[in-house]
Formats: sequence, structure tokens, C-alpha cells
Amino acid sequence: GDFIGADAAQKIAIDDSGIGLDKTGNVETEMIQIDDTYYYKVQFSGTVTDYRYIVNAETGEIIAHAFYHIDG
Repeated sequence: GDFIGADAAQKIAIDDSGIGLDKTGNVETEMIQIDDTYYYKVQFSGTVTDYRYIVNAETGEIIAHAFYHIDG
């Protein structure tokens, strides 16, 4: 299929988080398959929060996200 690409998925997730690329670290992206659909799992850290997103690899739609406070 025609996928948006890992860089686009990262941009979608980081833009949605609202923290800005300059405050983003440890960005990891991997393609995963759920049933017959492909998604990008995007994970990154902000100053005090870890962010996790699932982005549809074809449409760029965010289908899930979660935020975790970083201890310490």
C-alpha cells in the first residue's frame, strides 16, 4: 500500500502532543500490523511525559494515544 512514512507519522504525533520538536527526545517509530491494517507506533519523550501514539500508516489518522508521567 501507499504509506505516509515514518517521518510523517512522527510529525503528526509530535504536532498533536503540542510540545514542539525542540522539546522532543528519544523518538522511536516502528510499523505494526493489526488485523489487515498497518500502523506506525510512535513513542517519544517530553520534559516530564512519555508519549505513545498509534497512527494509521495509510491515512495518517491518530487512532490511539497515551501519556505517561516520567518519574524522577
